[in-house]
Amino acid sequence: MRDPLETQPPADALTVAAPLSDAAPLGSGPRPGGSERGRPGGLARNVASNWAGHFVVMATGFVIPRIINDHLGQVQLGIWDLGWSLVHSLPLLLLGVGAAVNRYVARNRAAEDWEGLNRTASACLAVFLASALAALGITLVLAKCMPALLSDTLAHEVREARWAVLLLGATVALQMPTGVYNGVITGFQRYDVVNLIESACRIVGVAVMFVALLLGGGLTTLCAITLVREAIVGLLKWAAAHRLCPCLSISLRRLRWDAVRTVLVFGGKTYLMVVADIILYQGNRIILLWYLGPAALALFSRPMGLVKSMQGLVTHFGRVMQPVASEMQVLGSTADLARLLLKSNRAALLIALPIVLMLTVYGDPILRLWMGDAYATGTVLAVLALGHLASALQNGPYYILIGMGRHGVSAVALFAAAVVSVGLTALLLGVLHWGILGAALGLVLPLSLVNLVILPLYQSWLLRFSLRQYAASLIGGIRPVLPFAASLALSRLLVGGGSPSLMLTSLGVSSVVLLVSYWLMVPEVQRLARFGVLRRAA
Repeated sequence: MRDPLETQPPADALTVAAPLSDAAPLGSGPRPGGSERGRPGGLARNVASNWAGHFVVMATGFVIPRIINDHLGQVQLGIWDLGWSLVHSLPLLLLGVGAAVNRYVARNRAAEDWEGLNRTASACLAVFLASALAALGITLVLAKCMPALLSDTLAHEVREARWAVLLLGATVALQMPTGVYNGVITGFQRYDVVNLIESACRIVGVAVMFVALLLGGGLTTLCAITLVREAIVGLLKWAAAHRLCPCLSISLRRLRWDAVRTVLVFGGKTYLMVVADIILYQGNRIILLWYLGPAALALFSRPMGLVKSMQGLVTHFGRVMQPVASEMQVLGSTADLARLLLKSNRAALLIALPIVLMLTVYGDPILRLWMGDAYATGTVLAVLALGHLASALQNGPYYILIGMGRHGVSAVALFAAAVVSVGLTALLLGVLHWGILGAALGLVLPLSLVNLVILPLYQSWLLRFSLRQYAASLIGGIRPVLPFAASLALSRLLVGGGSPSLMLTSLGVSSVVLLVSYWLMVPEVQRLARFGVLRRAA
């Protein structure tokens, strides 16, 4: 039987939620907390706020270690880093269920099934509370074992280190149950609200930390401030979630074991992706450390850090596709979801390709400017950047599949790629002795094969679009970047390595060329600009 919503206008470019905006309601209840579905500004707002929030995290992550080092010393900074390192993996206890809140809130909201929304959110809360209790238990064990983790020269710091681990572990545990309200907000496609709350509290928290240090506070005080900040973030998200959804009523009294089973099955597929990511990056680091030593790991980690920053930008774009896809699965059609996937693929290419080209063409000068001549491994950076371009393209589609609940095949394929990658890296380093370049190739070759071949084939089968359509979406993303690529190549030929000022000037000129090209050749850029002008005029 033909889906009646297939007669609606197709989703277009960044207006991907268009079929949802005028869809007839499926229920008679109120539609609380409108999220500007169908407006290009809504999606652009979410992406922009994600990027802004990412910038605040990076900026505060740069400031906090500096003020601790300046006021408390290197040893206290090391204890701060140790505390975060020990509790960093505690969110793995969530078993991937975090993504379930977003997905099911978006689906139930589209169907106006408020009872189903509350039932699923309550199931997620039960899982999160159990995870939080387990996290607190592990934190207590880690604090108890602290003397064994510190050297004899730091024995007098055991008390400080224990308090750091306890308070930071409690901070991570507190984030778990409040994550339900985070998922409700993002399920309503209001990432800007989440980023505003988190960024404002993070900035205020840094300011309070600075004042506390001036008043003579120590590391324990800073950890306590971090815990209080997270409690305030949780309260603000609770208030924002109830404001967006007046029908929201999350309680363990609504707990149903079939709902718990559903979110655990869904989370298991997401969890496999997390495990794959750990195997891929941490496993390859261990292999590199084993064969080449810590100095080689430092050389490898710097280009990898630049590539990860590029991935972060694309991830913050792709993440907003998840609730859109969940709603479209209820209100739209397979054809709408296929258009959403292809458009997100093209948009990711428009974001990632210029960065990849910049890192490839100017790899050596960038690394030399950042870390010094000893770190100028431009070839390794080029291999890592080009090898992760396919991963960047799959970011949006992966979140779309999460929104559809069909991401299991992607998770299994990427898990297999991670295992093969570790084996290939061991072969290239241990047998063929290819050095750091071999480590880069071992990491990206299996990853590229999965992202360029296996996942597009699966997506085309699932959503019934042709590989010709897939190729056309990529070509549409490459064409506007060509003038930028030519400008980069020409400037590198003329400037060479050059001085930092010449390199930055060349990159600035190429960026202007890119902006002009996008304005002339990417219709969505003009559409978003016109939408912004109309909103300001209104």
